[in-house]
Amino acid sequence: DRGDQNANFIGAGDPQNVQIEGNVLTGNANGIQLQAGVNILVTKNRLNNLGTNYEKAAGVTATEVWLSSDSTLSGLTLNAGSFVFDPNLTSQTANVPTSQSKIQITPTTSDSTATVTVDGVPVASGSPSQTIKLHPGSNEIAIVVTAEDSSEKTYQLTVIRGKDKDKDK
Repeated sequence: DRGDQNANFIGAGDPQNVQIEGNVLTGNANGIQLQAGVNILVTKNRLNNLGTNYEKAAGVTATEVWLSSDSTLSGLTLNAGSFVFDPNLTSQTANVPTSQSKIQITPTTSDSTATVTVDGVPVASGSPSQTIKLHPGSNEIAIVVTAEDSSEKTYQLTVIRGKDKDKDK
């Protein structure tokens, strides 16, 4: 945005058809402040300011598209064992037979812009993870979903291979 010829600073005056896109604004007090203008497109900006993040004066027409904060899974499947995923729970348990010494996990993010790791390794949403070795008993596996705005949610999956000796005592 270069404002207009009557403006004293960028964004001042009466700008039209402006795009404010992909900025990272942190640590200042003003953020994005639209005081005047029409047909302004505010897209995918990352805001984390000390004061105001975003302010739009009355009469300003702007289309706003923000970074997604959706760091949830819509699905999680295993290539073995018995497991029914509940997207509302962040800690769940799956059981596999003693003969199952490894497993692959397929996470599906709710938002296509989110990224996911399984046991610390990046995985494409809807694709199987790397092969994970399973020890007899409980195996803790972290699935971390990172939203477009960098917010995270961790799902903890406990895979029990065979009998869990600690629970059977």
